[in-house]
Amino acid sequence: MAVFEARRYFEFAADVFRALIEEGQRSGEIAPDRDPAAMGSLLLNTMVGMQLLARVEEGPDRLHRVIDAAIDSL
Repeated sequence: MAVFEARRYFEFAADVFRALIEEGQRSGEIAPDRDPAAMGSLLLNTMVGMQLLARVEEGPDRLHRVIDAAIDSL
């Protein structure tokens, strides 16, 4: 994947996460004081990191902790 395509994908994914966070804020499921753009970037980075981590971890325990921490951050 070319750098430009990867950048475009990451921007798109962060925007999708941002929109979902905004929707969660409107429904009251996500705290209204969270910055949707920052949280979208955090979730994107978490997702990318988890993809790498899944390749080297021997079990799911660490991945489950990362998922729990990401959800708690919302």
